[in-house]
Amino acid sequence: MSETRVEPERTRVRSAVIWLTLGLWAFAATTFAGSILLGGSRGLTAPVMAWLGLCTLTGLGLSLVLRQLLQQVKIRSARARWTLLIGAAVALASIQALVDGAIHALIDHLSGPGTEAWFDPKHFGMNALIYVGLFGFYAATLELISMTGRAAEHARVSATYAAQAAEARALAREAQVRLLQLQMNPHFLFNTLNCVSSLIAAGRAEAADRMIARLSDFLRVSLETSVEGVSPLGNELAALEAYLEIEATRFPDTLDLEIDCPERLHEVPTPNLILQPLLEAAVHHAHSAEGGARRMRLIIRRDNDRLIVRAIDASLIPSGAPPFEGYGLQTVRRRLEVIYGAAASMHVSPPDDGFRIELSFPLHPIPTASD
Repeated sequence: MSETRVEPERTRVRSAVIWLTLGLWAFAATTFAGSILLGGSRGLTAPVMAWLGLCTLTGLGLSLVLRQLLQQVKIRSARARWTLLIGAAVALASIQALVDGAIHALIDHLSGPGTEAWFDPKHFGMNALIYVGLFGFYAATLELISMTGRAAEHARVSATYAAQAAEARALAREAQVRLLQLQMNPHFLFNTLNCVSSLIAAGRAEAADRMIARLSDFLRVSLETSVEGVSPLGNELAALEAYLEIEATRFPDTLDLEIDCPERLHEVPTPNLILQPLLEAAVHHAHSAEGGARRMRLIIRRDNDRLIVRAIDASLIPSGAPPFEGYGLQTVRRRLEVIYGAAASMHVSPPDDGFRIELSFPLHPIPTASD
């Protein structure tokens, strides 16, 4: 959640707490003054006003202590939170009642013969009941404000996750469209069919049949790929195997492609169509590189709770190829950001370090909104 959205909410909560605190003790002071006037035993003399002022300031201070306690408490259980708040309200009310009695006795002593005792159990009990009501109301209202703020924050976070999930699905669909465009691209089809024609002309009918079958598998697996989020890694590898065989048949003397992935990882959930752009970039690199045939490898490993995918040039000879991060890799980078946030990374090595693309992301993606 961005700070620009959080700060107005924090300001609103702070403002509500300030007005609650000031309003509560202004009401208490007014009520106490009214009860004194209605009682008729004494008027609002200077000592009485001093007592009201000091008690009000003490109540404000203790209220801030209660507010600070509520902010520091990280307990999520409603029962535990309310138990703690009730206990805190009773304790602070007792302190306030003691302070009330002490101030009253002090002022009485300064303004007269000092007949008031510092601690009068009867007055203490009455004042404690009054302050328990005040602090209890204050604690309950603070908790309701806090609950409202937490609910609003949860709603915003949920909306953010829902928006991210929707964007992830949209990017998955966009990646599928991009892949299908590549498959149906006239240049791609022309080269593939031209290669089939050349194989037939050379009397390699079996190889031509196999290439047509691979093209059919490639299209079928891609069309069957879910666009709702994730699919088993084995499904992604099936499409890659078909793509790999087509490219290897087209460029038998200049391109050696290999996928290295343990079978135990085939059930790992993986974002749809996240790997094919890496092979596409590897093929582009191989065609752009100098120095003859290239040995391209796609290596997939598990590192604790993360999946590591590396596309590398294993030829061990300088390539002289320029850096490449086309539309496909840009889409991969953006999808990783949307699905995993800072938990995922993508690194494309500069050309001086050789061709190397590395993806790293958690094994379990954030669920989509439909989950």
